[in-house]
Amino acid sequence: MTARSEIRVDPHLDGLVGEKHYLPMAGGYALGVLRIAFGFTFLWAFLDKLFGLGFATPAERAVVNGGSPTTGYLSGVEGPFAGVFNAMAGGAVWDVLFMAGLLGIGVTLMLGAGAPGGCGGGCVHVPVHVPGGVADGEQPGAG
Repeated sequence: MTARSEIRVDPHLDGLVGEKHYLPMAGGYALGVLRIAFGFTFLWAFLDKLFGLGFATPAERAVVNGGSPTTGYLSGVEGPFAGVFNAMAGGAVWDVLFMAGLLGIGVTLMLGAGAPGGCGGGCVHVPVHVPGGVADGEQPGAG
């Protein structure tokens, strides 16, 4: 193995280290605000599903009142994946994973830390939401 002090660095890369960057300061702030806004969206969804704040989840369907956060979305899937997603709807394991995913993504984006939690949350949400949304014939991003 090579000791860290023996690693040679290309002298042409020195311009990329230090004070040089290619993003204007306003762009950096804009990206930071956008990251926090996306994080707030996921964290708000988590809190709304957990406590039934009335935005998308009424209080009687909140998790703390015995409601299932996956029932509404997964039971309404149509198309070739309907059987799989309808069977998953309301399952305790999927409910816990769904809520943990919302919390993990939201906290990671809001704080800018905890990448393993955010990645785990993304790994839960993408395989469920993308095929579930495409199954009904909708194309992601289509107006």
